[in-house]
Amino acid sequence: MRKTRSKIGTLRAGLILTLLAGALFFATGCGGAENDLTKLDDTALGIDKTVADQQKDYRQIAVFAGEPEKYGDLIMVISVNRKTDEAKIVSVYNSTYMQMTDGKPYKIRGQEQDFYRCGAEWSLGGMTGAVKMLNRHMDLSIRECVVIEWFGIEDLVNQINGIEVNVTKEMAEVMNKTMIPGDQIKKPGKMTLNGAQTVEYLKCRTDKGATAKDRAARNQEILKKIFAGLGAMGVSELDILSGDIGDEMVLSVNDKTIDDLLKKIGRMKGGQTPAWPYKGKMMKENFKGKKGKTVTVSYLVPDTLGSNVTALHKILFGESKYKPSKTVTDLDKKITEKAKTLK
Repeated sequence: MRKTRSKIGTLRAGLILTLLAGALFFATGCGGAENDLTKLDDTALGIDKTVADQQKDYRQIAVFAGEPEKYGDLIMVISVNRKTDEAKIVSVYNSTYMQMTDGKPYKIRGQEQDFYRCGAEWSLGGMTGAVKMLNRHMDLSIRECVVIEWFGIEDLVNQINGIEVNVTKEMAEVMNKTMIPGDQIKKPGKMTLNGAQTVEYLKCRTDKGATAKDRAARNQEILKKIFAGLGAMGVSELDILSGDIGDEMVLSVNDKTIDDLLKKIGRMKGGQTPAWPYKGKMMKENFKGKKGKTVTVSYLVPDTLGSNVTALHKILFGESKYKPSKTVTDLDKKITEKAKTLK
């Protein structure tokens, strides 16, 4: 049993395939007609020209998942080498301290803020703002984006007949608190999770003994298995089953293009890549909450942004001596200065 979908609703299987195949669209209403879709402005995504030239052989896709209209609970970047078909996934900690705008603050928790948790950007600046934020802080050239509501992940997992994972006793205890009796984990261990269970697995953040890095790694694994499952099914079968996911089916490229890309992602080589930023420290900021109560927000502050970007480019692109852009170095200085006000 689950709550009714919001107006924006689940990201449909067809829309996920479209986004992955290169059409930069996001459903903003019901029906799936072309006029219900918006295309991101390539010039508004904060892509540095030099960075774009350096990464011309790579295709980058941002993935956001979470509650409706927020989509900041899970943030990942998929990078596909156009020449070798090698794909890699990098998780981004949603608590990472980033600049939300180009300098114009948002009203956050009752006060003007230009730096905050990166997971909040979607609800403030939408898809364009969220993609631009990643490009500017990570020296990437992301032009495509997948947005998945939790209900969407639930439906997709059910369509591929579940995800096989290992559930620890500690995770099961946390997951069972929010699941209906029929979905609760009775015996932890290796098992195949249904859609509802998979969502709770992804949302599980308070299991004892697990670190933020552990949670990021298992989120990557879930996403990889979902794409692998979709690729194995094939587009024709997904077309037939799309009605189980929703009433929208959006395809703007041919089936072969979609199928090929899904298979590339499904054949990801190697193990997990570390979550980003790789080095940083947790810091806190206090805000005045309701009735004068203090609300504490925690951030993962990169140490330093430049060194983390250099390390990222070594992992994604094999550049051992990457020199960050001026945008990154300027943001690095601002983060260092801002961090002096944190605890």
